[in-house]
Amino acid sequence: MKAAPALSALRRNLPLARDVASLTRLDITSALDRLVQAGKPGAALDLRRHTNTFLNWAQAQGHVGYNVLAGSRQPKQTRSQRLAQDSKRRALSDNELKAFWAAAGELGVFGLLTRLCLLGGARRSEPTLLQWRHVLEDRIVFDPATTKMGRGHAVPRTALIDEVLAAAKSFRQAPSALVFPGKRGSPFDGFTKSVAKLVERAGVAKFTLHDLRRTLRTIMSRCGYDNEIQRLCVGQKSHGIDAIYNLDEQWQIRKMAFEAAHAYIGAVIEGERTDNVVRLQRAANPQNRIKAELLERLRERCE
Repeated sequence: MKAAPALSALRRNLPLARDVASLTRLDITSALDRLVQAGKPGAALDLRRHTNTFLNWAQAQGHVGYNVLAGSRQPKQTRSQRLAQDSKRRALSDNELKAFWAAAGELGVFGLLTRLCLLGGARRSEPTLLQWRHVLEDRIVFDPATTKMGRGHAVPRTALIDEVLAAAKSFRQAPSALVFPGKRGSPFDGFTKSVAKLVERAGVAKFTLHDLRRTLRTIMSRCGYDNEIQRLCVGQKSHGIDAIYNLDEQWQIRKMAFEAAHAYIGAVIEGERTDNVVRLQRAANPQNRIKAELLERLRERCE
């Protein structure tokens, strides 16, 4: 749990000016209901998660006898709620991607930050904490301390990445070490207004910065890279016991997946055909060659 946003959510929505031991489940559920009724279901989910974590900590420290949310389950979503949520998740089309890239180029440091969100498959908070010391000769490293899952991940330096970094140098603010500094060198904030401005300039349907993360994974899939490699590329947790015992970072194939996706994005930016890029990248994809070999062996055994 990131302490600053968690405490901010708690202070805004819960009556914490009193002893935490007097906080009741009704206090919390009432606050959650108010957020949902105000049209902020995402904020309600965040508040529930932050509150539960806070109360678990308070119990462990002896400030409360028990967590009043213990045993409380999140109500199941209705069918209409699931459909509404699914309709908000999307990947940008090639035309939208080209429009986004052009619009981002007009929005200074924020635009560069969003370009890195796309190229690196990063959550929006991760580039805000990226420092120049994390920019290595061959890659950019998102430190585990700055990621949601506490899992670091790296992005190879490609021509598009280097273009973003070169432009970011003109926004450096001493003594800040941030690659994409906000006001007075502090981490960038004010995403709501900035994203709205970006969408308006791009002239496309509404999207979120998390949709850029989905867009990168979708492009990697088109280029033939499977879900496991995609998850490794964007710092998502592997499934099941593999996350505990398989510590191979598979850098070479992740590097290839990023390079394939960036070649695709580069073609979109230049207005070139992406189907040619996909064919080329699928042919070069080692995963596809292995699959082809296995299928050929299976065919031979069946004959």
